[in-house]
This record gives sequence, C-alpha cells and structure tokens, in this order.
Amino acid sequence: MVLQSDPVFSFFRPLEISGSLKGTPYSVLPLLWTSKASYSIPTRKDEIPADPAYDENRGDRTGPFIVGAEFVWNLDEAKEEALQEGGEEEPAPPKKTARIIVYGDSDFANNFFVDLLANRDLLVNSVDRLALEDQLIGIRPERKASGKEQWFISSKQGYWSFMLAVVIEPAIFLSLGAFVFLRRRLT
Repeated sequence: MVLQSDPVFSFFRPLEISGSLKGTPYSVLPLLWTSKASYSIPTRKDEIPADPAYDENRGDRTGPFIVGAEFVWNLDEAKEEALQEGGEEEPAPPKKTARIIVYGDSDFANNFFVDLLANRDLLVNSVDRLALEDQLIGIRPERKASGKEQWFISSKQGYWSFMLAVVIEPAIFLSLGAFVFLRRRLT
C-alpha cells in the first residue's frame, strides 16, 4: 500500500503469524512493520507499566514487529482438496479468494485518530484492497493545506478570548440593562 507518511497507532499489539487455519492453505502479506528501534512491553490485564522504557528483565522484546498483514485464502485449492477426498469431479470455476486485513490496533480508524498523518489513507486503501479495487489505492490529496484554514492561538490569547466572550461582554450588557432598568424605575 502507498502511504504519504506513517500511520499513528496509539496502543498496538504485534501480530504473531504462524501455522494455518483448519488445514486451509493461506498466504500472508505483511503490510506494516515497526522500526528496528521499537520494542514490545508485556502487559497483564492491559496495565501499562509506570516506566515504559525498555527493560530486558521485564521481558520486553525488540522490533521490528509486524503490525498489519493481509491473509489470502485460495478457496479453489481448498475445494480441490475436498473433491480429491470425496472423489467427485466438478468443472473448475474462476479462482476465488478470501481476504482479511488485520491490524494490531483498532482505534487508528476512529474519529480521533483518522485525520492524523496517514490513518485515513490506510483505512481507505485497506477497504479498496479488500474490494479488489487495487487501481483506487493511492495517496489522496490533502483536503486542507497546511497553515491555511487553521487558526492557532496561544494560551494567553485563549484566556483573554474567554474573558471577553464569557465574562466582560455579559457583564457590560448586565450593567447596561441594570442602568436602564433603574433609570426607568426612578423617573
């Protein structure tokens, strides 16, 4: 798959790929790996250690790890094996395959992370790959140009914006309203 930058995975688990499922032949195409500098921390009951730095005594493993893979089953081969066992012959239909794409993290596609770096491209390209629409796989143009259509303010500017909009402006209108009310009452 083609990605412009790396996807962001918040808490991922490395994939362990071994064996076959119920005798059905399948092939594995690794899609995403971590860097050589990555490491895996064993957790119990999803508890994150207080010090997540690499610790060999804790049982940490060094990378790279596979964090995304595509599994492809050739259903025609499985059917041929079943026919050989049963002895019946059928005409060979076109090749049929089943595909599954597995990632070691599920929340890369949620609303919070989907706009970060290449997460949207990874999600859309995965769906295109599963739909056998390989010609649609690619990098999508940015919907917003960096630095444009964005408004950044400092914490001081945010504080004064809050004070003006929530405290000072309502206080002015409340004071004017009280002034008009009292003036009409007294005259």
